[in-house]
Amino acid sequence: MVNIVLPISRQDYLKPVFDSLNALDRPIDTELIILTDGDRELERAVDRRLDSLNYSNVKIVSFGSAPASTINDRRYRISAIHNQAKHYISEDCDYVFSIEDDTTYPPDTLVKMLDTFGKYEETGFVEGVQLGRHRTPYVGGWLIDDVYNPQHIESVMPHPDLQRIQAGGLYCALIDAQLYKMHYFEPYDKDGKNGLSCDVNFGIYLAQMGFSSWIDWTIPCDHIGDKGSVNIGNTPIRKVTFELNKNRWGVVI
Repeated sequence: MVNIVLPISRQDYLKPVFDSLNALDRPIDTELIILTDGDRELERAVDRRLDSLNYSNVKIVSFGSAPASTINDRRYRISAIHNQAKHYISEDCDYVFSIEDDTTYPPDTLVKMLDTFGKYEETGFVEGVQLGRHRTPYVGGWLIDDVYNPQHIESVMPHPDLQRIQAGGLYCALIDAQLYKMHYFEPYDKDGKNGLSCDVNFGIYLAQMGFSSWIDWTIPCDHIGDKGSVNIGNTPIRKVTFELNKNRWGVVI
């Protein structure tokens, strides 16, 4: 069984995100968990579109009453949302499909990700390819020098198909359900004590546990924004590198 976890804090992209959900090739017993993080108007906007979803089992969970106002606040709340989502995962769930409310993906995404889990026994995490949009179009997949003592991380560059990584993003990822439920998603610390986001920390946790993470370059995801979608087909990819210096992570220029 697959449980889809979809946090929604913005109503701007509900139609393409719901259209992508409906087009997804998936097992019959797939369940959808929507966590709304916003005011009453956001909840009403989600409610108005529920009839358009062709899912027989949908859970709606209210997370908060006010959307995050800054990027750092949003990064903090993402970890809290996933920590809450764990309580709504079905007991017989095998995989969690994590998606975000500004991401769309091809219909065969889940089929390809499940195939990777079937090929590699120690797989814990598989993601598609999405570009970051915060002024730098990097891929949200990471190579880490030492998962037991990270000092250097860098984003991945184009690869023919399936690539081993040490950490990825929660924007479009299939995760072993037991590992997802076991993990505490560590909040991003705005003061710099924990400068890595909760998804990177999750990848480090999986690697330390002996599980592998992968990025599938045949699964291009659209990162939707107010100026249109960004993806690997229409935007040149740049590499981003971070290094730890005196307990603070910084970008290497």
